[in-house]
Amino acid sequence: MDLQRENILDAHSVWVGKLPKNFFSSSINPKELMGAARKCSLLYVPTYDAQESYVSAAAQSGCAIVFSMCDVAKLSGIKRAILISKMRILLGMCKKYGTNVYVCSLAYKEYEIRNPHERLVFAMYLGMDRKEAKKSLGMLEEKLKGMQ
Repeated sequence: MDLQRENILDAHSVWVGKLPKNFFSSSINPKELMGAARKCSLLYVPTYDAQESYVSAAAQSGCAIVFSMCDVAKLSGIKRAILISKMRILLGMCKKYGTNVYVCSLAYKEYEIRNPHERLVFAMYLGMDRKEAKKSLGMLEEKLKGMQ
């Protein structure tokens, strides 16, 4: 199976179109999130609503929850502050249940791609220590190796 792993990792982001089926799932519906948390490797919740149901299911299945830098970069003012607060709450719940976390840029355009150092700082800003932040950056490569 050709995953074009080099293209994904060199971009320092998740290029969803190049990932295998059932590797990445995105939804805001709690029931869909529960099902996806049991099947996929990466789970993206654009609203960052912290719900114990899908966070604990993701922890049990080894699924990682995705935190996107682009979601924060596109907002400003109070909306950005609210989103960061939601991310911190979700991260706290992920730590509580032992759920894996992956910090990426989820870039839609080339100029939105962020380098590993920026993602490391962002992860630490959300509340991870340096060791957790470094682990979250290497998550995609580990998961892709597991798929091959």
